[in-house]
Amino acid sequence: MSLPPLVEPADSLSADEVRRYSRHLIIPDVGMIGQKRLMTARVLCIGAGGLGSPALMYLAAAGVGTLGIVEFDTVDESNLQRQIIHGQSDIGRSKAESARDSIKEINPYVDVVIHDERLDSSNVMQLFAQYDLIVDGTDNFATRYLVNDACVLLGKPYVWGSIYRFDGQASVFWAEHGPCYRCLYPEPPPPGMVPSCAEGALRVVDGKARLMKESFCDGLGACLGECPPGRTARDRDGGRGLRRAGRVGLSATDRAAHGRETRGPPAPARHDVFVQHGAGRCGRVPLGAHGCLG
Repeated sequence: MSLPPLVEPADSLSADEVRRYSRHLIIPDVGMIGQKRLMTARVLCIGAGGLGSPALMYLAAAGVGTLGIVEFDTVDESNLQRQIIHGQSDIGRSKAESARDSIKEINPYVDVVIHDERLDSSNVMQLFAQYDLIVDGTDNFATRYLVNDACVLLGKPYVWGSIYRFDGQASVFWAEHGPCYRCLYPEPPPPGMVPSCAEGALRVVDGKARLMKESFCDGLGACLGECPPGRTARDRDGGRGLRRAGRVGLSATDRAAHGRETRGPPAPARHDVFVQHGAGRCGRVPLGAHGCLG
């Protein structure tokens, strides 16, 4: 499935930029046009922690023109084991400012916009409207559903990833062209059911999940090849076990919502979301207590 370009290409590359991105430019599926698209892309990363750190660093190195960072936390010593964008001297500093300084060291051509605030329903629409692509680096379900719902309503693509100990997974959700996060996980789990990073996170898995997410970002931003929304890449046992990519499994009701053929009786109606049928679009609009923007 080919996706439409997110952005128009920049007018030109300077001689210094040609030297910097030369290894991109010789790849036929990237080339000059792809690199120019990356230069005009505006990507917002939610969080500069374990998942956000490597994504921001690789996106900066790749030449994404503008990187926004939503982060209100400060650097703690326990973060340094996996949040590789921060260093020992950054302990106690704002994570957003620390990430900005690291990005500028990696690539001075990248514009960094800091949003030193907590993401919530009062600011999510205004923040997301300023960017072409959203990268979800959050570690709590309330914010994940908030990110999803805002992206569905704004028609924005976003890249999601998560880890648990030795397991990691990543996907792209774009309601205009496929399923959304609520199609995969209709409701948040009960509080306390799913462990957090406080119960253990291996740095290499953090990085691998984020590498999968960053490759999705590049493919979307530069419109390189195919990056089907709803395809979930999984890395289990820290790379020692199963690694595969599979489509998000949808119920009969979900498939109908995406214009797909349905077989068998429809799934029971859910009361927390509204499913708009047809047009091959997700059409899920949060309602009531389960909808972050309801």
